[in-house]
Amino acid sequence: MSSRDAFESGSASADEQKFLVRSSVSAFVGRAQESEELVAGFAPALQGHGQVFLICGEPGIGKTRIADEISDLARARGMRVLWGRCWEAGDSPPYWPWIEVLRECIGDRTPDAALDPVAILGIARQTESSSNTSERTRVSIAPEESDLGRFALYEATTLLLKRTAESSPLLIVLDDLHAADAASLQLLRFVAHSLRGSSILLIGTYRDVEIKTAPQLSAILAEISRDAHTIKLHGLDRKDVGKFVRASRGRDLGEEALEVLYRTTGGNPFFLNETLRLVLAEQNLGNISPESIKKLVIPDTVRAAIRRRIELVPAAVQDALRIGAAIGVEFDLALLQRVIEPKTASLLDIVEQGIAAELLSEQATRGSYRFVHSLTAETIYRDLEAGERLRLHQKIASAMESLYETNPAPHLAEIARHFSAADIAGGSAKTIDYLRRAARQAMDSLAYEEAVRLLQAALRSMESSDIDTEELRYDLLMEASEALTASGLISQARHAFEEAGRLAHKLGDGDKLARAALGRAGTPSENEVDQTLVGVLDDALAAGGTQDISTRAKMLARLGSELKWSHVERAHSVTAEALELAKKSGDALTRIYVFYWGNVATWSVDNLNFESY
Repeated sequence: MSSRDAFESGSASADEQKFLVRSSVSAFVGRAQESEELVAGFAPALQGHGQVFLICGEPGIGKTRIADEISDLARARGMRVLWGRCWEAGDSPPYWPWIEVLRECIGDRTPDAALDPVAILGIARQTESSSNTSERTRVSIAPEESDLGRFALYEATTLLLKRTAESSPLLIVLDDLHAADAASLQLLRFVAHSLRGSSILLIGTYRDVEIKTAPQLSAILAEISRDAHTIKLHGLDRKDVGKFVRASRGRDLGEEALEVLYRTTGGNPFFLNETLRLVLAEQNLGNISPESIKKLVIPDTVRAAIRRRIELVPAAVQDALRIGAAIGVEFDLALLQRVIEPKTASLLDIVEQGIAAELLSEQATRGSYRFVHSLTAETIYRDLEAGERLRLHQKIASAMESLYETNPAPHLAEIARHFSAADIAGGSAKTIDYLRRAARQAMDSLAYEEAVRLLQAALRSMESSDIDTEELRYDLLMEASEALTASGLISQARHAFEEAGRLAHKLGDGDKLARAALGRAGTPSENEVDQTLVGVLDDALAAGGTQDISTRAKMLARLGSELKWSHVERAHSVTAEALELAKKSGDALTRIYVFYWGNVATWSVDNLNFESY
């Protein structure tokens, strides 16, 4: 029987009967209504009506846990389950959660580029467009092709997912979307809107409080929600808190103690679990009486509970946890080994103690570990003294440079983040270099918003350093301008190009001025004469330099198109000059560019023979 047949014929099983009452170290109770709503999405998804669910709520409320439970139930009923987790430490490669999902779909086709987002996404695209060829190439689409390039990539990725679901119904879970890059959410928006006719159930989780502080991500997520069912998780009620205690610890807590526990934790499952661990470390659950309830030392916050729990593990484990938290929510044993002092051959044993204490979990990728909850990593990192943070980031940055020397591409932005946080002499130059390289990678991946973020970070890093030169600022502004244009942020792109032009003018560099002018010419105003652009082009044309005739032809053509409604005679004059230069250039793309804008400048009902040019 195929997976699909098993799913279609599956009736209520023992797994389903235990679904809402499963007992484990961290109990899963309540959530009956939310679970039933998610399970109800199975049937329409299988019938070719793909479904999208968004699960939101505060940290520790159980978003990932309910997705885990749904995943287990889906597997029991024959579905294939794929998870993609956003990198909460920040500065992951663009499309990171999708890379994890696509890697599972694609299998072993990319042994030499398993972490390269451009290669992974390029293969996803090519898998759908060229099934008869064995060669796999990288996606490389120029900024001016941004919309068409992204559409091609998104469509290919969606088709790959749909075809994967043809052999077995598919559950895709994207966890921690509040930490996603904009490109990942843009792809999710496309996929969510394109699930009709597919046997795909897609679940995304996010912290609603944090997403509200990121306007761009919040806006994209609002669009995604139009094609999704949104489930907001709240704290467990008093009755379910009692069930949680019983399921976790095997017996009931006294009513008065239960009431205090409920009021203190607000029914947050993560806080409940942490608090219970600490209470039971000090006294037996059955010995807690109404008379002793006031003597209970219950942490006032989740973070306090985490701190007290960490104090219970050996000092060597605490040291490893501090380094791991500085690296991020996920870390590799190989990197941890290079950073930890003193060097120890028993590091694996230390990490396993962290796993035994249920602070860490081992990932599917060999040698990779993750904090069981991101709040644990956040709390440990916040508690690091400023000097210790600087030292750790410096060590991590240097260790990553060495460890990933042969394949730095997937780690560029992360290395830049550590150099920036290290705040060391010469660190700014390395930070900017890595940020620029990561931005170029993001542009190649069509993750234009991510490129904008990285280049803006590079500009900020430059401004706070002693390497703020006009030449470097010009280069960063030009790169940022191109990314802004590709992202559709035209107004910001104009300002950046104009600032770059002013720097070029100040430097007396006609070639730089021409580049900035042509960039600015690619962001025209609509339905009005762009006087600022006219001035920029006039300045660039007057500056001279070593401009080749193609560059000059393009500037003249754009100038003519802007002058059409204000200075008709000059518009025709500069356009004629542009056409002559374009012919002399011998470059087909230049002729196309000049012909297009020349047509804009000179077309009228009385001038229908322009095509003779």
